Amino acid sequence: MLTLATLLLVAPAHAGEDDARTCIQAKVHQARAEGWSVRTRTTSTLQAGALDVYAMTLQAGIQYRFIACGDTSVADVGLYVYDGEGRVVARDLSVDREPHTDYTPPATGRYYVVVQAVSMVGGAATGAISTAVTYK
Repeated sequence: MLTLATLLLVAPAHAGEDDARTCIQAKVHQARAEGWSVRTRTTSTLQAGALDVYAMTLQAGIQYRFIACGDTSVADVGLYVYDGEGRVVARDLSVDREPHTDYTPPATGRYYVVVQAVSMVGGAATGAISTAVTYK
């Protein structure tokens, strides 16, 4: 039985998260058909201009593909990969809601994937962005 206290602790998901998840699932399915394996996948809701940073260890010589999908309220998603020294080593320069970029690290180490809600459609305050990291 759910109590009022239980209901208050469960935050409702952003409506666009389903759109973003459906998009990333299709992209991951396509990547798998091309021989890529999935390292990780996540979804978050961001305010306009906000960003999420994901730290991960990447292995030298392994090719990685970073993919993001914004929901329909997101006009432009920024996607960047930084090395442990804070240098941008890969990024997507397109202005759209479905960026991707590839990177093969020369050395095993800590890297940071940054996803940003660069701009929104029609003044929307928030939008959902799903991100996946694949490798082969």
